[in-house]
Amino acid sequence: MACNGDSTTLVKAFSELTGSATGTQLPSGTPTQLAIVNLTSQGANISTSTLYTPATTGFFRVTASLKRTQIGTTSSTLPSLTIAWTEGDNSAAGSNVLIATNATNTLVATIASQQVVWAKAATAITYATAGYASVGATPMQYALRIKCEGL
Repeated sequence: MACNGDSTTLVKAFSELTGSATGTQLPSGTPTQLAIVNLTSQGANISTSTLYTPATTGFFRVTASLKRTQIGTTSSTLPSLTIAWTEGDNSAAGSNVLIATNATNTLVATIASQQVVWAKAATAITYATAGYASVGATPMQYALRIKCEGL
């Protein structure tokens, strides 16, 4: 094949591409449940709390749901949920707002999300909520459920 006068070799045929990933590159086996958080009747933000501290560096899946269980009399904002960890490759701080705030003040379906992280051994995977607000005599309440699995 010629391209602009240069000779170019094509990549090998798909059938010739072989190889395998090492155990540190891809998850293997069945996910293992490592930690569960099941908090109900929450009426404030939750400060940074440990979800799980890995014994070895690896992949971990965090699945979470937030649900308003009681609306505020006038208005309310369901808080956001942030997951944080230390990266297993370079020890950099990692974090993600897994669930954003929600100000609908209605009892609607659960808001849920997942995050897969490559977390460093002996450093905590944490969670925290922020942005809770409630106006009126009856305060908004919510349930927070989180599961951490080793992959």
